[in-house]
Amino acid sequence: MVSKTKVIDTLRSFLGDETTSWLHAIRYYWLLHARPANEVDMHLIPRLVREGDVVIDVGANSADWTWRLSRQVGTRGKVFAFEADPYYAEVTRKVIKLLGLRNVTFFAYGLSDEAGTAPLQIRTPDNQRVVGTGHIVQEINAASYEEQRTVRVRLIPLDEVPEVKPFAESVRLIKCDVEGHELNVFKGALEIMRRSRPLVITEVGHTDYQVDNEQELFSFFQALRYDCFVVGPDGRTLLPSHPGDEFPRDTRPNRIMIPQDSTMFS
Repeated sequence: MVSKTKVIDTLRSFLGDETTSWLHAIRYYWLLHARPANEVDMHLIPRLVREGDVVIDVGANSADWTWRLSRQVGTRGKVFAFEADPYYAEVTRKVIKLLGLRNVTFFAYGLSDEAGTAPLQIRTPDNQRVVGTGHIVQEINAASYEEQRTVRVRLIPLDEVPEVKPFAESVRLIKCDVEGHELNVFKGALEIMRRSRPLVITEVGHTDYQVDNEQELFSFFQALRYDCFVVGPDGRTLLPSHPGDEFPRDTRPNRIMIPQDSTMFS
């Protein structure tokens, strides 16, 4: 059976990136309408987010979270969405256009704790294009990667994004899924974290290629007086979570970080 990544590479070689990205976007558009939410945390969106809220989607590949957040905040709300992978950023931009999401501002670059550029791995060792798992490579290791396996991407701290600055005190939620670069993203959003005290949905546990381990991410949020939770088996209950928690094989559930002084979640 031919893999999806090989199909995409073949289409790009014959049709070019522009046409292929449109075909890819149409596929994502269809999937959003044809299948249920593919992450259990998505079922929490109506409880976490209100109409008129400002929310941030970091790692917006395919616009699945972006779309659901956009519908929840409504016309009075705002979604800021970021995707660093150049090809998937273009696909996501087209999905947003197809969906007609007028309350979404999209950025085709990534977030970190410092402004600059960094290598993003986009291919596996056997040269397969990664889908949704591209990750920032440590500069110390970048030289060991073959050139075709990485692409250099722009990074900027969230606190320095001009369009976001006016909302530094009113961000309701940050969703972050950037394959091991999460701590860097939050370090670059300290002003927003302290002034807005947003709810956070973040991926944790890709220690095989993240610079900072799970404990460091938990310690960061503890220092900001956040408690950590995970969605229970019923899909609604929030259970306390701690570093090193064990989960069923091949699952890495997102964590819900809630400020200890929050009255936002009920």
